[in-house]
Amino acid sequence: MEPQIRRARPQDAEAAARLVHESAGGVYDRFAGGPERAKAVLRKAFDRVGNNASAEVIWVAELDGELAAAMAAFPVEQTPRRA
Repeated sequence: MEPQIRRARPQDAEAAARLVHESAGGVYDRFAGGPERAKAVLRKAFDRVGNNASAEVIWVAELDGELAAAMAAFPVEQTPRRA
């Protein structure tokens, strides 16, 4: 089965935050003070426009009806204002 690549939707918030967290190799944990806080920050960021983990920049891969991957993608010149 081929994965379906699409923009994140509001109902993807929990899974997308978890997957973005898993992809970061501990970076978010260091900034937030641990994995639980990092996941909470990512979950809140998903709902807020203009940051590096907001739904507007998250793309997901859906496989067999489940989210299998998530990534944030935006032009590099937006990094300072999104941080």
